[in-house]
Amino acid sequence: MQRVYFISGLGADKRVFEKLDLTWCEPVFVTWIKPLSKESLPAYAARLRRQIGDPSPIIVGISFGGMLAAEMLRVDPSVRIILLASIQNSKELPRWYRLGKYLPLYRVLPHRLLLPGNFISQWLFGVRSAAGRQTFNQIVQNTDSDFVRWAIWSILHWKTASALPPGIIHIHGTKDRVLPCPAGITTHKIQGGGHLLPLEYPETISQLLKNHILSPGTVIY
Repeated sequence: MQRVYFISGLGADKRVFEKLDLTWCEPVFVTWIKPLSKESLPAYAARLRRQIGDPSPIIVGISFGGMLAAEMLRVDPSVRIILLASIQNSKELPRWYRLGKYLPLYRVLPHRLLLPGNFISQWLFGVRSAAGRQTFNQIVQNTDSDFVRWAIWSILHWKTASALPPGIIHIHGTKDRVLPCPAGITTHKIQGGGHLLPLEYPETISQLLKNHILSPGTVIY
C-alpha cells in the first residue's frame, strides 16, 4: 500500500484530515517539531524533512504545511508533493500579508484573537458545516500560541530561492479567504471552497488525492 505523508496547516494537527477517506493508502501524519528562535521557513522545512525517513516521499501539505512541502521539494528533487489550499512561493502571498511584517500585531495579540473559535474565524477559514465547526474549534483549543506566532513570523519573512518544477498538483478553493486562489497554476479549483477543504469537501478531496497518487502514469512533483 502506498505510503503518503500529510502535513497540516498553521497551528493545526492531523484532525484537519480526519474526514478524508484514506483507506487506499498508508497515511503518516507528520508531527510538528519545536522551532528554533528566528528559524526561517526553509530551515524549519529542512529539519522537518529529516523526520520523514522515506527517501522519495509523497507529501500532501495543506496551507502552511504546503509551504513546507514546497521548500522540501526545492532542496530535494526526490520529494513529490500535492498542495491543498497553499502556495508555492512567497510571491503568491496576498499583498496585505506584507503589512504584518511591518506592523507585527501578532506578537502581542493573545491566542484567542490569533485563532479564535468563533464565527469570525469560522467565516475566515470557510468552515460552514456543523461537523467542520466542531473539529475546527477543537483544533483551535489545542493550538500552541507560541508556535502560531513563530509560524506567522516565518511566513511574513519567507523568501523563496527558486521556482518549483511546472505541473505541481495544486487543489484550491475559489472562496479561500486565508490564501486566495493563485491565478493560473491551480490544477483543481473547488468551486465555493474555503481554506479547510478536507473538512468541508472530504469526498472530493479524498477522490482527487486517490486519483493523482494511484493512477498509473501520473507525475507528482
